[in-house]
Amino acid sequence: MTIVIAAVLNGINYGLAYLITPNVNIFFLLMMLIVIPAVYNIILYKKNTLKKGLWIFPLLTTIAYTVSGSLLERSGKWDVLIEQTNRSSGDLIIQVSESIVDPSQIITLFLTQIAVLFIADKLFRKGSSSHDRSYKFE
Repeated sequence: MTIVIAAVLNGINYGLAYLITPNVNIFFLLMMLIVIPAVYNIILYKKNTLKKGLWIFPLLTTIAYTVSGSLLERSGKWDVLIEQTNRSSGDLIIQVSESIVDPSQIITLFLTQIAVLFIADKLFRKGSSSHDRSYKFE
């Protein structure tokens, strides 16, 4: 059941990110794309009884990110956001990547989500000795 909830939350989160782009601050968008999913993945992972949750939740998040990112690029919203965000002032240059679905970004997102869940699980187990999780990736 937690996997279905994760899929729905990802759909809602990334759907909202698609709808509000490019009329949003880039930092808020990054929060929606990276931080908020990490938070609800931690909560759902703690309630999850499957050992594969360490892989499933980040995978669902990565799929939702990739789909919404592809839609953002195809709709032209990402290009508008890039134009609004790219700045140059003297020696300081702020530049947003031209592709939100670059393979390196997708891999980084996936690994970051796994690392966050792994660390959270270690903290959960430290606080509760009865919490038994196995890290055998099947």
